[in-house]
Amino acid sequence: MTGGGRLGLAALGLALVSCHGRDRPPGEEAPLTGVRPQRADDLVYFVFVDRFANGDPTNDKDADPSDPQAWHGGDLEGVIQRLDHLAALGVKTLWLSPIFLCQDEKFYGWGAFHGYWVRDLRQIDPRFGDEATLKRLSEAAERRGMRLVLDVVYNHTSFDAAALTEHPDWYNPALTIEDWNDPEQLVNRQVHGLPDLNQSNPEVYAYLRDATLKWALGFGVDGLRIDAVRHMPTEFFARLHNDLRAAAPGLWTLGEDFQGDPRLLAATFAGGGFDGMFDFPLRYALIDSLCRGAHLGRLGSVLGSDRLYQHPEDLVTFLDNHDMPRVLTECGGDQDAVRRAWVTQMALRGVPALTWGAELHLEGGEEPDNRRDMPWERAGDVDPTLKALIQLREANPWLRDAPSQVLRVDEAGLTVLRAGPESVALLELNLSDVERPSDQLGPGPWVGVSSSGAGCAGPVPPRSARICVGTMPGEVLASMTLRVLNPAPTRLTLRVAEASEGLIVVGSAPELGAWSPEAGVAFTPDASGGLSATIEAPAGTVFAYKLVRRGTDGAVTWEERGDRYALLNEHAELALRWGE
Repeated sequence: MTGGGRLGLAALGLALVSCHGRDRPPGEEAPLTGVRPQRADDLVYFVFVDRFANGDPTNDKDADPSDPQAWHGGDLEGVIQRLDHLAALGVKTLWLSPIFLCQDEKFYGWGAFHGYWVRDLRQIDPRFGDEATLKRLSEAAERRGMRLVLDVVYNHTSFDAAALTEHPDWYNPALTIEDWNDPEQLVNRQVHGLPDLNQSNPEVYAYLRDATLKWALGFGVDGLRIDAVRHMPTEFFARLHNDLRAAAPGLWTLGEDFQGDPRLLAATFAGGGFDGMFDFPLRYALIDSLCRGAHLGRLGSVLGSDRLYQHPEDLVTFLDNHDMPRVLTECGGDQDAVRRAWVTQMALRGVPALTWGAELHLEGGEEPDNRRDMPWERAGDVDPTLKALIQLREANPWLRDAPSQVLRVDEAGLTVLRAGPESVALLELNLSDVERPSDQLGPGPWVGVSSSGAGCAGPVPPRSARICVGTMPGEVLASMTLRVLNPAPTRLTLRVAEASEGLIVVGSAPELGAWSPEAGVAFTPDASGGLSATIEAPAGTVFAYKLVRRGTDGAVTWEERGDRYALLNEHAELALRWGE
């Protein structure tokens, strides 16, 4: 790796991430290796068990596939029967929706088929199968080089859980969250009326820990997706992780903190000791920029927040899930827009995740429409662009960890440089109606995937996204890599001609107060007779910002316009006018 004049991995602080498993012909068994990866290094695929595949009709009970709020009959046997489809796609981490004993009947018209209303974490729901079936699924997944991740619900129980009468002291008072900005209410009150467990109760803690270890130690489970993280104490997770890692080393945990604030997400990520967290801030930015026409600075500014995380490479990126509309629906049915979103997701840091049926362009609006059955009649129609992107990630595993720097951003264009150990990658987005010159920094050769099918040669086609990997001479690669790893300090000066007391600039970056007026940068008089404010940040930082006025009484007034965006790549000055 260090030959040929290239900069060594140790010198760059980079590491290659290994890939696990390979595509196999359907029906061909791979040997049990007994070795499982300890990180979710590759593609995560979410299987919503009831809607995925019905492999055992004998456990269907009263399933009614015509009713979107009823059980449809999907089960663990069905997942086993469809593993070859997932292996051929390139799935390496298989995440199942909750399979534990759960509420059976609807609750005020809302179905319980999703499994998140758990009655007992220690038992598998008969509708999904039994312990022997789970064991067979774990072994079958391992033969295909896949990790198995179970979805666990620690925050609440079902409305009819036996613990409600047997252990009423396990629960917090039956109060509803009234202020969603109050951390105490978020943790100690009910979400959607669900009975709220008190994780500080020693008996509750023991129940949750011991139920988890049952599956981790006895059934070959590799990881946990933990539901509703923001509604439980961070201290609970820190303690739980210590206990789980002592008993089951290598067990991977993925937290769901359903919010778009990178500051709060980063604090929970680090404080709770999670191995990975879903990147909700990035998901919102991807949909806004690539499906709803927002300025691409919206996406760039979220990438600028990576400085807040200890390990942004361990964030799990996604475009949709079972709680939000499908990406194709978000993009107005435009499959080309979805392909641009896939290219962007696969080009960025972190671990990419797909929701069942994404490879077949499954649609769906708000719940329960977003929980449609897997369309197996179209199983042969896997989108070739997505397949090519997955293969590109397999061939370049360093894309997970490689540092990034934004080279260019404007309303319809974004270029991101990724610096790897032997090569570099460029994400180039062009959402305009005309071609744009490429930002390729050397002769290459450049190879990759384009949403337009045009490849990596020449200008970036209109309405397209592409990720191109380029091989560089050693000295050029070293220069690029050091540029990304050690971005130069850069200064942006904002000026306003009119004097105005209490004028502040507030924005997404920590240097601008992370959207808090109290921590923004104040404008001060300058030699021109106007006001100026100066922001310093590393080169490649993109931030969103607005002007704010603070009155003598402390009242804050925001300018009435969309967010402004800036990229700091060299010292610059901008002249602004309030509201324009």
